[in-house]
Amino acid sequence: MGIHRVLERLGNHQTVQEMRNHLRSVGVEKFKKISMIVFLIWHYKQDWHSVVNAPQGENDELKKAEAVMAEVSKLLEKCQISQKDAAAKEKIALDAENEVKKRLKEVTDLEDAKRKKIEDLKKKTTEGSLVQRNRAAAELAAVESEDDLPLRKAKTTLEAAKRKAEKATKKCN
Repeated sequence: MGIHRVLERLGNHQTVQEMRNHLRSVGVEKFKKISMIVFLIWHYKQDWHSVVNAPQGENDELKKAEAVMAEVSKLLEKCQISQKDAAAKEKIALDAENEVKKRLKEVTDLEDAKRKKIEDLKKKTTEGSLVQRNRAAAELAAVESEDDLPLRKAKTTLEAAKRKAEKATKKCN
């Protein structure tokens, strides 16, 4: 057997019977091939239960890396929460900005409509028959003196939307 040569080189001469009895004590049943771990357990006279259940060593660098990984994981969670908060605040700010744009368009549309109506009436006061000019002048006077409630309401709504947008922008910063 080849194991006898190994034992001779290690200075541990044994008979076949002695070697097999010792190998049986560590759990070897077949003697044609012996694994290296079984040989080392037998050669150094260790209990195979203690070898199998032995810790594989402690690595300080591994512990440091695990600590750093745990810290990085916590920071990542905080960043993800911050990102969600920022996204929510950004959505609020964008909604407020869209509201301002909508209200501004409403105000400009009302102002443009009134300005166009006044321009048309002024043009009619210089064209056409006397009756048409007088009717246009009366309508012009009525349009210029009419209550601008829808326009004032739209401007007030625009100002409120601007304030809301400013608050949302401050929250984002």
